[in-house]
Amino acid sequence: MIFRENNNIQFLPSGDASYKIRWELLQNAQSSIHLVTFSFMKDETTKKLFTLLKEKAKAGVSIKIIYDEIVNRTTFVGPWIRELQSYGIQTYGYNSLHDNWNINFKKGNPFKQFMINLKLKHKKHLH
Repeated sequence: MIFRENNNIQFLPSGDASYKIRWELLQNAQSSIHLVTFSFMKDETTKKLFTLLKEKAKAGVSIKIIYDEIVNRTTFVGPWIRELQSYGIQTYGYNSLHDNWNINFKKGNPFKQFMINLKLKHKKHLH
């Protein structure tokens, strides 16, 4: 499927075949990598990915990553993500644990507002 000249999209089925192509795309990137993911695990695959991303950043490839911040707090990859940032890799954690806890005492019961905020944060997390 071609959307622009010299640009195309290939739909990748899940499974081994798609992983091979995904790694090739990352390894062959010359100008930019934009990665959106739900979570990173503290495992060998993530370690391999982060090593590759740091090498690409050193080679001048622009890298941007979007990830779910709350989930990644539970996988304990924060230090790994901060290390990526030290290489100039831009990271953005959406669904921050610190966002959307505002309590407006003029709007009524603060406990009720807290519970509503908690419910909404949980819903966003499970999107």
